Amino acid sequence: MWQNFLFSFNAGFPLLFFVLLGYLLEKRKFFGEGFFPQADKFIFNIALPCMIFSSVYDCDISDLSDYGLIGFTVIGITAVVAVLFIIVPLTVRDNSKRGALIQGIYRSNFAIFGIPLVESIAGEEGVAAIAVAMPFTMILFNAYAVITLSVFRDDRKSTEPKAVIAQILKNIVTNPLIIATVLALCLLLLKGETGFELPEFVSTPITWLSNSVSALALMSLGSSLVSKGTSSGENKSRLRLAVVGAFAKTVLLPAVMVTIAALLGFRGTRLSVIFVLFGAPTAVASYIMAKNMKSDADLAGQILVISTVMSLVTMFIGVFIIKTLGLIE
Repeated sequence: MWQNFLFSFNAGFPLLFFVLLGYLLEKRKFFGEGFFPQADKFIFNIALPCMIFSSVYDCDISDLSDYGLIGFTVIGITAVVAVLFIIVPLTVRDNSKRGALIQGIYRSNFAIFGIPLVESIAGEEGVAAIAVAMPFTMILFNAYAVITLSVFRDDRKSTEPKAVIAQILKNIVTNPLIIATVLALCLLLLKGETGFELPEFVSTPITWLSNSVSALALMSLGSSLVSKGTSSGENKSRLRLAVVGAFAKTVLLPAVMVTIAALLGFRGTRLSVIFVLFGAPTAVASYIMAKNMKSDADLAGQILVISTVMSLVTMFIGVFIIKTLGLIE
């Protein structure tokens, strides 16, 4: 069990390190004024689409025979988003907070946490199971994030239904992440059918750009914490909502989804993949997306940080409980 905790800590600590580094650099005015806002634009429009493209394009679709795991993944993520679309608007008044909260609860840092943790639980069999689920999770996470943040934007110029729908559709089809996802999916299918591979002079720059996302995004998040206290009622309310969102992300959601999966007969490696998929902390990209799509970036950032800290404990406890119940070996 200590090994599982160590994997969670090794995956989570670098995230917190870069948040602290960004805070300290901004505190000392290391980059001067305006660096991080410009960096956010670079991440959202260039680096993040490259990361999404690489994540989808690099997926292995040579063996998609585990239809049960694929079906549970697709239906599970979709059902969670649908339920949140009903519950969150009934309990949260601020439109911009709705999008940030929904994204923060359903969208997990599956790629970073998933592979090392499941590999520690189930070995190479676990890595193979993740490879089956990865294409669908990456596509759904990003597509639903764009849809969610487009629906709950806080800069509507019109309240007329037709105009709102038109604006939402425009935001979706012109979003660089959606464009990157669709392009990567087309090339991925082409690769599966014909063996086509991107030339190295194209794939290498894309990989280098994608590698810049996490560090820059987390440093930007850290910089945003400078001069933002928690004394005002607005900040206290946001922090309470962030704690609720992080709890739902790391405790409530995995508990519900693993229980449903266990009742449906999932065991062993497949159940460990489901646990990590729904129990991993909020994705790093959620903060940058919220910031660039007129959502509550402060709330998105707080959910990211709190869920990451909580996951160092909840992932360890979750694996312990599932193993104790004999659901995984």
